[in-house]
Amino acid sequence: MFKKALIILFFFISFIGIGQNAVVEFGKNKINIEEKFYFKLTIRGSESRPNIVFPEIEGLKKADKPSTTSVSLQGGVAIYTHTFTQNYIATKEGTFKINKGVLKVADNNVDYNEYYITVFDQNKIEIKPKKAEFIEEKDHALLDLTIDKSSVFKGEGIHLKLVFLTFDDNNAELEFPLDLSKTIEQFEKKLKPINCVEEKKNLSDYKPQKALFQGKAVNQYTLIETTYYPFDTKTIKFPALNLGMTKIKVANDGSTQKKIKIIKTFSSNSQNVLVKKLPPHPSENAMLVGSFELKEILKNRIVETGESFPLELIISGNGNFSLINQPNLKNDVDFDFYTPIIKESIASSEKTEGKKHFIINIVAKKTGIKSLEKYINFIYFDTKKQIYDTLSPKSLIEITGKNISSTKIKTEELEKNQSIFDGLENERIDAPFFDFLGFIKKITNILASVMFCILLFLIFKNPK
Repeated sequence: MFKKALIILFFFISFIGIGQNAVVEFGKNKINIEEKFYFKLTIRGSESRPNIVFPEIEGLKKADKPSTTSVSLQGGVAIYTHTFTQNYIATKEGTFKINKGVLKVADNNVDYNEYYITVFDQNKIEIKPKKAEFIEEKDHALLDLTIDKSSVFKGEGIHLKLVFLTFDDNNAELEFPLDLSKTIEQFEKKLKPINCVEEKKNLSDYKPQKALFQGKAVNQYTLIETTYYPFDTKTIKFPALNLGMTKIKVANDGSTQKKIKIIKTFSSNSQNVLVKKLPPHPSENAMLVGSFELKEILKNRIVETGESFPLELIISGNGNFSLINQPNLKNDVDFDFYTPIIKESIASSEKTEGKKHFIINIVAKKTGIKSLEKYINFIYFDTKKQIYDTLSPKSLIEITGKNISSTKIKTEELEKNQSIFDGLENERIDAPFFDFLGFIKKITNILASVMFCILLFLIFKNPK
């Protein structure tokens, strides 16, 4: 901005016998090269019009020289006012000085002081745009690492979740890094203890879910969810993690086009887990640890000797289901056992929960009321009771018929004795039955008969 300075120099001069006064006035002290600069003299009280000669000014040249005269009455007396203006035009840029001097007015002098004029070229001045100021909105977000237990027994599961939370009063625009999957892989490597077996939940996307955190509504982005099972008693240390989020700053003029991005780092807390020893046991180094229950399904509680029947066992609870192995079944005089069919389902939640199914085909050989408890047992350490416990079927079976010494189950019977729920969703109740094995037998018999006939034909056609 240029200062619009208007310097007016008043020189009140009393002319002898006339009572005149004069005023000198200069134009602005900063002008564009295309503007005019003026030097003005106003004389009041003189009836005659003097001839005024204005000075030369370096860097400026004289232009037009207008003048005016006005008359006013004061107490019936005519008062004359004469105005003389000399306009100048700048010839170049720079700062120029009007030296101190006098203007000749008839036989009198009017003094004026020195004055400086700055001349610039507006077309040459670079107008710099005003630098935009960007507003950084307040963020209310958190990277949170949680575990469900601070101490566990050896072999007991530790459920871990890493989540990014944004609260409802968060005003900042936040973006995950473009290589989020790679970042999560690095986090998983940092978190995984060397003395643990891991059971990880596969997360295909990272969409937010509504949740509560310390009583406040949040949007929760689950980045990692997994369970670790320690196989020794070393303390487990989960380190703090740092996540660099892109934060958007918007120009304060409200323009959606003007945005800049900065990196805001969010850090999680670290966590430690104490691992306790199991009580002494011959199999403690490979012991199943957790909380489990057994459900048994027995379709028929009265069976005949030589007839196969299925026993379905469902173990459910919290723990490392990979350690639940099939029971070590041994045939004896009462029963013959066949290799179990095993099915497993794991559902990761706040604790690792799952189920394991065993379908065991059994053939009874001796009559009487029998129990299967001594044949099938699953030993584990119960973390709630903190004792070793055993899961075994408790049902009693009545065996009828005649005692036998050996058995043999057909393949069809084994398939028939699978769980009634297997493949139920794929079955059509109106579909006709097709005996595939019977069909193969018929085709085989026909082919054998044809080949036999061909052989007889060849023998009788070429007798030796």
